[in-house]
Amino acid sequence: MLEKIPFFVLEGRIPEEEKNKNLNYYEIRHCDDDWGLPATIENKVIVNFWGTFVSEYRLELGPDRCYYLTLEEQELILEKASCMEDSLGGGQCIKMHP
Repeated sequence: MLEKIPFFVLEGRIPEEEKNKNLNYYEIRHCDDDWGLPATIENKVIVNFWGTFVSEYRLELGPDRCYYLTLEEQELILEKASCMEDSLGGGQCIKMHP
């Protein structure tokens, strides 16, 4: 599903007061055994935080309130990732798609 929607991924957490009200923000959890591999998208991640997923589109989260990434979606997030240093001021890295 992610291949059909525009989104971007931020490396850090976004404070509530900095969020654009017209966008949907989710947090990405990484795998327990691989910190570099995104595993799920959730409303809030406490443990194993990987990044912040941002889109105009609302994601359908499952009954356990998370979206499980397929292997293709994991690859999409990783493959399309690129850093644009200083674009947010302070040197925060942005991972963009498409």
